Amino acid sequence: MFQVEAKLIDKLDSLMSEGKGDETYRELFNSMDCMKMGEVDGKKIGCTVSLLNFYKTELNKEEMYIRYIHKLYDLHLKAQNFTEAAYTLLLYDELLEWSDRPLREFLTYPMQTEWQRKEHLHLTIIQNFDRGKCWENGIILCRKIAEQYESYYDYRNLSKMRMMEASLYDKIMDQQRLEPEFFRVGFYGKKFPFFLRNKEFVCRGHDYERLEAFQQRMLNEFPHAIAMQHANQPDETIFQAEAQCIRTYKGWTQ
Repeated sequence: MFQVEAKLIDKLDSLMSEGKGDETYRELFNSMDCMKMGEVDGKKIGCTVSLLNFYKTELNKEEMYIRYIHKLYDLHLKAQNFTEAAYTLLLYDELLEWSDRPLREFLTYPMQTEWQRKEHLHLTIIQNFDRGKCWENGIILCRKIAEQYESYYDYRNLSKMRMMEASLYDKIMDQQRLEPEFFRVGFYGKKFPFFLRNKEFVCRGHDYERLEAFQQRMLNEFPHAIAMQHANQPDETIFQAEAQCIRTYKGWTQ
């Protein structure tokens, strides 16, 4: 039964990509063409985020939502965005409780209890926070899972978790890491795909990346786009233009 449901979900995605279904959903899937044409990972990630949010807020279909969490997680891993991968997997972790409720086999997960799946997710997320040098967040999760081990008198795993937590503290003290630069980027004009059109995003820059290099990276992804040379908020003329205009600047806020 569950395998049939999974196949039906995949078939739904396929039908929507062929233009069948709700207008908003169809336009969103038209934007997914980039995932089939070998475009850059940044666009694939943007497409997947839009679908993930759509399944969560519009359809309220939890299984589809979880599937796209994992698709986004895989894209972040491929791009070596380990911190973003950890935060993505947390979306699934937050849906689970520390309970003995049995869970069926799903995606790459075996049949197991909810507690076991949440434990596995915690350990995977900690590993990704470690790889992304986001050790403080890893420590928070180490403490949460240590509480569970302690409540079950599982002192063997509790000891391992305390040692893992200690190793993360050591890395904070001993290893160097760069403070990331954050940039805001806006994509304006009707020529952008639906999931980007007239929207702004906050992006974490690459190591040592400056604003000029970040802007050039955005222009490389959209070679027909025009870089806006002023920091003013675009007006309705820009929003409705049959063009692609990119606006970039430093920081979290305008």
